[in-house]
Amino acid sequence: GIIVEIQQNMAALLSDDGVVRKVSNRNYSIGQEVEVSMKKTMNWKKWAAAGSVAACLVLVFGVGAYAYTTPYSKVSLDVNPSIEYTLNRFGRVIDVEGINEDGEAIISEAQVDSLMHQSIQDAVAQTIDVIEEDGYFEGEGAGIVIAASSEDEDLADELADDLKDVTEDELDELDADATVETLSAGKALVKEANELAEKSKTDKVD
Repeated sequence: GIIVEIQQNMAALLSDDGVVRKVSNRNYSIGQEVEVSMKKTMNWKKWAAAGSVAACLVLVFGVGAYAYTTPYSKVSLDVNPSIEYTLNRFGRVIDVEGINEDGEAIISEAQVDSLMHQSIQDAVAQTIDVIEEDGYFEGEGAGIVIAASSEDEDLADELADDLKDVTEDELDELDADATVETLSAGKALVKEANELAEKSKTDKVD
């Protein structure tokens, strides 16, 4: 699970199944991924929506947990499947959605739950694996456009550079051939990335 708040000798852990639990604080830091024995944790409450989690964590643990569940950055990944990840300030995925039908199919295959709370680097690598399995990199001219936007423009730049390296490394491991283009900064660039991907799809059809 992920440590989402710390109060003295106790910490709040958001587990992979969406349950928030109180655990003993063993010098944890917010955003840290840890493994704990579920038999030794106290099952606090399971909530169906991220908004409910955010609201209740504020009441019980404070602002730190709210920061974990608050959107801070966005990353879009466009091949033809178009996928958008919402990140918190710790670079963890707190929401993912398909922008088009192909994107929805990809995240369904990747299993949304397995992408949630991962680092964006791991989530993108996992998504690239599924896209490659579905044959989107076959043939010549395959391309990937990654756009990062954030309230912190420097962070957006870092995300774009880092994800370019992650994507190229993953393509090498898969022995897949595709060009990788990255954009960063303003949220308008995310829209531009979607338009570039759609144009690329149209050009291939023509």
